[in-house]
Amino acid sequence: MEIDIVATKGINAVRNAFDLSCLAGPSKYHHYKDFYKYYNGEVAAPILTIFVGGNHEAANHLRELYYGGWAAPNIYFLGYSGVVNYGGLRIGGFSGIYKRYDFFKGHYEVPPYSGDTVRSAFHVREYELYKLSLLRKPLDVILSHDWPDVTSYGDVEKLCADHPHWKEEIEKGELGCHLYTKLLKSLKPSYWLSGHMHCRFDATVQHTGDQSTHFIALDKVLPRRPFLDVVSFPEATGPRVLTYDLEWLAILRATHQYLNCSMATTVLPKGPEREHRNVEKELQELTARFAGKENALAVPLNFAMTVEPHRSSVDPRTERPTCLP
Repeated sequence: MEIDIVATKGINAVRNAFDLSCLAGPSKYHHYKDFYKYYNGEVAAPILTIFVGGNHEAANHLRELYYGGWAAPNIYFLGYSGVVNYGGLRIGGFSGIYKRYDFFKGHYEVPPYSGDTVRSAFHVREYELYKLSLLRKPLDVILSHDWPDVTSYGDVEKLCADHPHWKEEIEKGELGCHLYTKLLKSLKPSYWLSGHMHCRFDATVQHTGDQSTHFIALDKVLPRRPFLDVVSFPEATGPRVLTYDLEWLAILRATHQYLNCSMATTVLPKGPEREHRNVEKELQELTARFAGKENALAVPLNFAMTVEPHRSSVDPRTERPTCLP
């Protein structure tokens, strides 16, 4: 079977010692894995890989790519939220995990991070979900790190039997984010893919008519664990080229005025009607701008290293953190 694209929900994109210092989690986990080798060119990703960030990422690195971009050759970060197209598939998603106490704030975290901000940097913000909620055209796939609240749509008895420590959360409806579920029921993607809980779980959310969303959560990447699945889209017969999504670009332009880089509450419009009109206006302008321009929306293959990466020949114990001026 030929695989065209790999989608993953967290990648631990650490390039050097400074990135390690910006990684949330216990210090015993602050060690290099394989990503720096992809970044510095020691190895190459054989298949186009698209990812969203989880809660154990180098916050400084992915903040550089807030709107999305190449984290390494052939490895594309979808951004804090984003939508792209590939081969006729429309793929959207958002990074981070839900924490109620940070949800309404702006993206205020900047290096040097404190013990608190290195964690809150990857807490999902309302602004990111708001932008996604304005999408009108169908999505094939949504990627998120943590789950929507969909346990009741799958084999919840088996989930509780396999993980009895989650039973109370499940009974309270707290295993998974209800705000993600609201987005799921609004956008009705064909698939919603998540990770975070380190277990395999499947669910099907039935919408009106014959529409449904298949939710798949995958396990941690360990031997004999169900961390991988293959999903086929026989109807996706377009060119195997990664492209920007025109509607998403219009949404970014229409909502840029609400981007908040402070701890204050982000003020967003109460109803979507006016914003839909603004998006439509931007979409018409962008459509006219790109009309007749072949491959104008293709994502350029312009990855460039922006920091000095770790090298396999260097002893990590002697490496000192450095950052861009």
